[in-house]
Amino acid sequence: MPASVNAMLTPPKPQSLRTQVAIIGGGPAGLLLSHLLANAGITSVIIERQTAAHVMERIRAGVLEQGSVDILTNYEKYQK
Repeated sequence: MPASVNAMLTPPKPQSLRTQVAIIGGGPAGLLLSHLLANAGITSVIIERQTAAHVMERIRAGVLEQGSVDILTNYEKYQK
C-alpha cells in the first residue's frame, strides 16, 4: 500500500483538548447547538465519527425538523 494511502487510513493521534461542552454528532442538531453555545460564550467541540469528506459529500434531505425551526425562530426574535 502506498505511504499516502496508509497515512489516510491511520487514525490521528489523540490530542489533549479542553472545552466546556462536547457535542456528539455533526448533524443539524449538533451544529445548531454548537452555534448557540458559541453565541453564549461557551466553548464546545463537535465529535463526528464520519470523515470530513463523507460529511461534505453525503446527500442531505434539506429539511429541518419543526423543533429546530422553532428554536431558530425564537433565537432570532431574542437576538434583535
